[in-house]
Amino acid sequence: MSDEHEHFLVTSAGEAFVLVAGRSFTFGRSASSDFVARSSEVSREHARLISLAGEPTSWLLENLAPRNGTFVNGERLPDKGARRLEHGDRITLASNTIFHYFFTSHEEIDRVVDHFGVDELTTQWALKDIELKKESRQVSRPPRPDTPAPTLPEKGDLAATRGTQLLGMIQATRFTGELTFFNGTQEGKLRFAVGDPVAGAIGREGKDAALAALRAADHGNYRARKQVPERASFDLIPAIDLLILLYDLRASGVLSLFRPGDAALAGRLVLLEGLCVSAGFGRALGRAALEAVSELEQGGFAWEVKTADELDGQLMTPRAKREALDDPGPPPGR
Repeated sequence: MSDEHEHFLVTSAGEAFVLVAGRSFTFGRSASSDFVARSSEVSREHARLISLAGEPTSWLLENLAPRNGTFVNGERLPDKGARRLEHGDRITLASNTIFHYFFTSHEEIDRVVDHFGVDELTTQWALKDIELKKESRQVSRPPRPDTPAPTLPEKGDLAATRGTQLLGMIQATRFTGELTFFNGTQEGKLRFAVGDPVAGAIGREGKDAALAALRAADHGNYRARKQVPERASFDLIPAIDLLILLYDLRASGVLSLFRPGDAALAGRLVLLEGLCVSAGFGRALGRAALEAVSELEQGGFAWEVKTADELDGQLMTPRAKREALDDPGPPPGR
């Protein structure tokens, strides 16, 4: 592989994309953008990258969103203003959608990403805030040696995936939901929270018997379905995992939060299509409340599924005030 330098845009998840010279790239909430951000703070047309001819080619970042802003290394670009990018620049759309720009070779990009600590950004609550168009004729993705992330198929054959293998996949993917299986003799059911079994039954016996039957299964079939528990504690499911699960499921409803040791209401989040559109926790509102909730490790929650029509008029915090997040509008499709 050549060590010729390329222009890379790296997402907050550490994914590197090559910027092809001679054209522009758009950022925004619109599904027609080259880089689509699922964030309530990002405008439908938020920013644009423009290639500038020269030896070597350079890139200009143009701000198109005067309301929430575009930032380079923490410095806000002027309204409708632009800035030439330099190696290592950190690009922020509004307050939480982050990219890095690098000028390096294919051989060095992984080392550069690690050096700048880009992967550390994935500890933020908006772990999957960025939704990229994977099949874009304008963006080419370089080969990466990374091991693919583990996945758990929704259904499968226990002759191909033995029960012990299946349990390993459940742990590796931090699966939360219900698994039903048939081992050729009996039907079993198990519930998991971030990969750990919390309940189950097979015939008249409970969780331990169901686990033993699944471990021994070498034929039959299974079906796994992600689910949000109607009620649980954050000792069982960390808040950040719960928020990611709600995002993955594009869930709509109300998440009520309770203080440790009692049933007193401490806060409430309202979600629409996986995006938080209203948040209140203690005295905090909006994004401050959402970030506080994401760090919870104690207390409990109750989840109530609601349709968009049922949520209409209920987008209020426990303090009966609208939260500070902007209206996210329709989220772009995956």
